[in-house]
Amino acid sequence: MKIYLKTLFSYLIIFLLSFAFNGYSQDVLTVGEVTTHPGEKASGFIRVNGDDGGMDASIPATIIRGQHPGPVLALVAGTHGSEYAAILALQRLNRELDPSLMSGTVILVLTAHKQSFLMRTVYYNPVDWQNLNRMFPGDPNGTMTQRIAYAITNQVIDQSDVFIDNHGGDTNEDLAPFIFCAETGDQKTDSSMRDLAKVYGIPIVKMETISKENPPRYTTHAAALKGKPAMTIESGKIGKVEEEDIVRVVRGSYNVMKHMGILEGEPEKTPPLQWIKESMTISSQYTGLFYSLVSSEEWVKKGQVLGRVTDFFGKTQQEVTAPQDGMVLYVVDTLPINTGEALVSVVSF
Repeated sequence: MKIYLKTLFSYLIIFLLSFAFNGYSQDVLTVGEVTTHPGEKASGFIRVNGDDGGMDASIPATIIRGQHPGPVLALVAGTHGSEYAAILALQRLNRELDPSLMSGTVILVLTAHKQSFLMRTVYYNPVDWQNLNRMFPGDPNGTMTQRIAYAITNQVIDQSDVFIDNHGGDTNEDLAPFIFCAETGDQKTDSSMRDLAKVYGIPIVKMETISKENPPRYTTHAAALKGKPAMTIESGKIGKVEEEDIVRVVRGSYNVMKHMGILEGEPEKTPPLQWIKESMTISSQYTGLFYSLVSSEEWVKKGQVLGRVTDFFGKTQQEVTAPQDGMVLYVVDTLPINTGEALVSVVSF
């Protein structure tokens, strides 16, 4: 009798496991017009509703689904269309990731702000002149940029377990590699986000505390307030395409996938994190020309002259000095500057 019960129990376990796996194997995941089953890779577009005078606001995306159940990681690039290293890093991941070696799913948004990318604009959508990374969670009845944000929020963020938006220095920014994280006060989400930062491989981390009372603007804000561990990765500068900037994002993404169990193996050993204690940004008081005297990752002393803003006749209007001892996190490295725009950020650890 005992042998019979033991055999019956074994068959029951096998049946339940088979049922669970079969349930996953029949599971369909759809992002925009892209539909996949486990073990498949598929690409297509997330369509953006609305009439924009014939302008195509569709968002290219790929879903890569492992053969076995697991979490969903969303990786986005091109939220700012001229930050090329991140876009090329996700193109590389799109080529390399093999569903047969994965458990779970990776969603790749390959160029979120296609209009900015194609028209080579810094930060802004040339159609409505709005910054996509200030429009989240978006509005289905708003401007093109607001509708793009809404589509990414509902099609990508809402279907992910972990969300990473990949950026870099735009064509006007000399920027040090760093991670930006949004803390919400939710212990589980914040702890998971910190663990992700530890395994990624970029040592400098900037934190910002957000809440529902402080409305979200960035992709990471929108994701974190939905309980998703979220990070913004900054790699690359001045619109250049350097192999080390691409590899930094590819390697970090693989580390996250291993940490999440999407890929087998352990994340690579990474340097200890340096948490930014204070970040001080100086903005321009004038419209004109900015002459920078420093570079990103340069250490400066309080009161040191970092650059100057002139009018269009070359007369100095603003001398820019370091507000504290610290490291230059980013600095504008092109001449044009408008009143209110950030010139340089100095951080301390």
